[in-house]
Amino acid sequence: MKFTILSHVGLCIEHNGVQIISDPWLIGSCYWRSWWNLPEPPAALIENLQPDCIYLTHLHWDHFHGASLKTLFAPDTRILVPKVLIKRMLRDLESLGFRNVTEIPHGSQVRLGEDFTLHSCQFGLGVDSAMLLSGGGHTLFNCNDCKYFGLPL
Repeated sequence: MKFTILSHVGLCIEHNGVQIISDPWLIGSCYWRSWWNLPEPPAALIENLQPDCIYLTHLHWDHFHGASLKTLFAPDTRILVPKVLIKRMLRDLESLGFRNVTEIPHGSQVRLGEDFTLHSCQFGLGVDSAMLLSGGGHTLFNCNDCKYFGLPL
């Protein structure tokens, strides 16, 4: 398993020919032009991304960046999101043109490829999650800024 830091919170994880990206804020600013990626992700890095799927941990704009999603990825890109009560993430993805969206219940596993799985781990009642990736005898827990503490951790 290989991972590459793309930007602020964006990761690219590759294993056995499968590429997954999480929280791709890769171009421009967010939060009304008050936040910027410094340094900006290299253009060559962005151009070489060919994700089999994208995992969005939650709806904050530095994680769910509409401009990056709409500009850089095809509408049929597989998008994985935590399954939560609030359906705004689904509605926003639909408004951006994405139709291949899968909700993952807390603790559930999705097979990404041969010997490569993702578990979605939600925390609290809000729309916040972390992802646990396993493959090749390695495990990567990307907590991002999910506020895991206490017994759930």
